[in-house]
Amino acid sequence: MKLTRRKAIAGGLSAGLAVPLFAALAFRDRQGGAVEERLVFDPQLTSGRRFASAGERAGGTARAIEGDATRLAVEMLGSRPGLLAGISEWPAALAITEAAATFGYRPAMTLRGGDAGCSAFTENSQWLDLSHIVVGAQGNWAEAFARWAVDPALEPVAPATTAAILGRQAIASGWLLIKAD
Repeated sequence: MKLTRRKAIAGGLSAGLAVPLFAALAFRDRQGGAVEERLVFDPQLTSGRRFASAGERAGGTARAIEGDATRLAVEMLGSRPGLLAGISEWPAALAITEAAATFGYRPAMTLRGGDAGCSAFTENSQWLDLSHIVVGAQGNWAEAFARWAVDPALEPVAPATTAAILGRQAIASGWLLIKAD
C-alpha cells in the first residue's frame, strides 16, 4: 500500500482523536463505571446557550446558572458526578471551581472563548488532545466541548465557516472539572 499525504494526514487525525477517547475511557474506569455527564451554562451567553443545546442534542442534560452559582455547584456535586463541564462568565466559573474543590474536584482544562474560537489551558498532558479538538473547532468550540463532555466517542464538530463566526459576543470561560485522584 502506497502512503500518500492524504492517508498520512487522515491517520494522524484519527490517532489524535483516539487519545482523548482513551483518556476518557481510562477516566471512566478510575471513577468506577460510566461518567455521569454534567453540563452547566450561563443562559446570558450565546456560547453558553450553544453549549447547552449541543450537549442536549448529544444526549446530555444541561443546567442553567440562574442565581447563585455556588449553590448550583453544591447541589449538582452532591451526586458526585465523574465530571462537571460548563461555559459561563469568569466570576461564576471561579465560584463553581472553588465549590467543586471542597468536593474533591480539580480543574482539568479551562477555556477562554469568543466569536471566532477559543484558547485552552491545561496542566496535564492527558487533556491536550481534547484541547486541540475544542480549539480546532474554531467558532464551533462550545459545541465541540459539549459533545465531548457528553460522550468522548462522538464524532468531533467541524470548524465553523467564516460566515458562522461573524458578530460579537461576550468572552466566555469554559471549564472541565474532574474528581481528584
